[in-house]
Amino acid sequence: MYTVTATQLDNPVWLAGEDPDALTAVVAWHRTGFRNTAFTVTDEALSNALRAAGRQLTAATEQRDCEIAAVQAANRASRLTRAITEAPPEPEPPRITIDDPDAVARWLVAHVGRYQLTVGRWWWYEGTKDGEDAVSPERMVYAELDGWANVQDRCARWVVYRRLLDHAAAHPADAGRTRTLALAVLTGVNVPGLLQDELEDGWRNWYLKPPEPARPEAATDEDEGEEAPDVAEPRTEATPGRRPLTDAKLDERIERRCRTFWKEHQRGPQTQEELSNSVRGARAERILARIKVLHAEGVLVYTEKGYRVDE
Repeated sequence: MYTVTATQLDNPVWLAGEDPDALTAVVAWHRTGFRNTAFTVTDEALSNALRAAGRQLTAATEQRDCEIAAVQAANRASRLTRAITEAPPEPEPPRITIDDPDAVARWLVAHVGRYQLTVGRWWWYEGTKDGEDAVSPERMVYAELDGWANVQDRCARWVVYRRLLDHAAAHPADAGRTRTLALAVLTGVNVPGLLQDELEDGWRNWYLKPPEPARPEAATDEDEGEEAPDVAEPRTEATPGRRPLTDAKLDERIERRCRTFWKEHQRGPQTQEELSNSVRGARAERILARIKVLHAEGVLVYTEKGYRVDE
């Protein structure tokens, strides 16, 4: 259940998502989903604040990676001794992971008009053969941003919360009851049906889908071993001198990259997006779609240390 303190609600910096933790959360959120968002801060002061938070997050992450690497090196050096003494390995410090949808929502709601944002991406679904004679149609498909629904929900709640506070200020006689309802909206506890309807309307206002593009012209994925541009590419068709990248070949590439990721980091990708971002040779949406298929088929499995190939 969501909890909030009176001190936080009385703090305008916290409400605006401008406290250090919230700024860091906004940066971390954008870094995680940057391939499926278009996010531009048009206010120079806000942009500078986020850049400063980003530099601090990068420094903290690099420092933590060094600490983890040092512990891993010490554990490798002590293997023989630990085998004899049966001593446990030194525990690794946790990696820095930040996921705070409420902080992101507070920042977004407080600064409407001072940034531009679209969420998710459209991609061309090439069609697959479902049976001997059945083929699903080619069409544009919208790919949602992982985790956006949580931010979307918090945005809707903060918008209604702010509207209720404005009503309380304009109608002092009802202020006590209005503030109680405002807090209920934030926590999701004992929310009246009419306010639930307000939240649903507000939720729809925060889809922030980009406009559906026109059908793309035919093009090819990059051949295996070459890196494709980090942009959305249209459907795949063969051209002279270049072989199209089949789903089977792309699946092999994803599995190979997942194994290499483990060797490089002693862990697996923490999210499907992280794995997708490390794979090259096809457009981002197609790679992520194949990762989802491999996960559904049990080829990729999620463990406490990230995704791995189920050998």
